[in-house]
Amino acid sequence: FATAHELFPAPLDATTFHRPRHDLINGPAEAAIAASMAEAEAKAGEIVGSFGNFEPIAMRATWTFNMVNTSIVLGLAPADDYGCRRLPELYSALEAVVPLGYALTPHITLGYFRPGEYGEAALSRLRSALGPVELELELRPEALVLQRFTDMNSYFTI
Repeated sequence: FATAHELFPAPLDATTFHRPRHDLINGPAEAAIAASMAEAEAKAGEIVGSFGNFEPIAMRATWTFNMVNTSIVLGLAPADDYGCRRLPELYSALEAVVPLGYALTPHITLGYFRPGEYGEAALSRLRSALGPVELELELRPEALVLQRFTDMNSYFTI
């Protein structure tokens, strides 16, 4: 992102890169939400624990794109029929804990936009830096964990 650095705050720590399966609680940190979070974590922990016996899911990068005008992400898609069936099943199991009401969008967050408006020159530099990405990876059951985060660089495994 060096070519369009004015669009982004400090870079994300690469050790925090992750592929979210589901946001269990996404909203203001009020007392009621904190109680809901503890309940959701307990239920999600049981579900995540039951995921340990699935075959790895092969994923491939699709394209980088703007995610709800907050971040730039690398889209991922299942690479085969097994993944096309299994990944939505895993997501649906967590949807039963806290329904988000939107479709699964497998992605890796590359950076969050700095607030403000940007000119065509900066956006053009960003577009040229974000061409096709060739990446294949596996979602492995032993790597699946339940995490809490306090900011986009601070994740804690529960």
